[in-house]
Amino acid sequence: MTATPTPAPRRRWRRILAVTAIVTALILAVGGIVAVRVYEGALRSNVGELSFANRLRIPPLLEPARDGNGRRVFDLAVAEGTSEFSTRTPP
Repeated sequence: MTATPTPAPRRRWRRILAVTAIVTALILAVGGIVAVRVYEGALRSNVGELSFANRLRIPPLLEPARDGNGRRVFDLAVAEGTSEFSTRTPP
């Protein structure tokens, strides 16, 4: 009667590493497939859902002055101020 030889420690580690790599690859592949399916099914449009109730505040155009060479010159002033994009409070 002959005993079955046990695999060498190096072969055992190679086998464990190979099985781990295959299982990891399968998990990543399944996760990728699930992510693609979820993304494909997601709603990616807001057409018909927006009301555009708030007016867009655009300042009037500034009329330039002309200098001696015909270039347009704008008289700009920097001042501190505030502005709000929306009057409603976030949920």
